[in-house]
Parts: sequence; structure tokens; C-alpha cells
Amino acid sequence: MTSNPSRVMFEILIKGLSLQVLLPLCCYVPVTILYCWNKYSGSQILISQYTLSFMGTLPCVFDPLLQIYFIMPYRTTILKFLACSPLTPLSRSRGNF
Repeated sequence: MTSNPSRVMFEILIKGLSLQVLLPLCCYVPVTILYCWNKYSGSQILISQYTLSFMGTLPCVFDPLLQIYFIMPYRTTILKFLACSPLTPLSRSRGNF
């Protein structure tokens, strides 16, 4: 048996991995359909010229963001890094300098 926090982290990790699997599917399948439509129908969809390259790069952009969001140690590290907390002044002690 696993503890409740471990089980919750495992479920979140599975959700993140599922989204990582579906992301290329959602990006590459429409691109392939548009390409085949343009090639075999003879008609040109104007927006498809721009969406082919744009949709192909989306997994490269969103994949690291999904990892940062769904993996808790990554998320807490990024939040600590981006947090704008006030700096605490260091006290100088007299002595060995």
C-alpha cells in the first residue's frame, strides 16, 4: 500500500503523462489532414499555409510547460525561483574579514 500523498502525486503524474501523449496527437493529426486536403483536393485553404508550421511547433512549447506543472518538485522549484520575496539583510559581525 502507498500513502495518500504518494497516491495523489502518482495520479497527478498519470494525468500529466496522458496529456503529453495526447498533445502530439492534437497537433499533428490536424496538420496531416490539412496537408492531404491541400494536396489531393486541388483547392487551397489559405490559413493552412501558416498553421502547418505553427501547429508542428506547439508540442515543443507545451511539453516542458506540462512537465513543470504536473511534476510537483519542478513546480515548487519554479515557483520559488519566480517568487518576488523581499531580501533579508545579512548582519555583519565584527571579527575576521
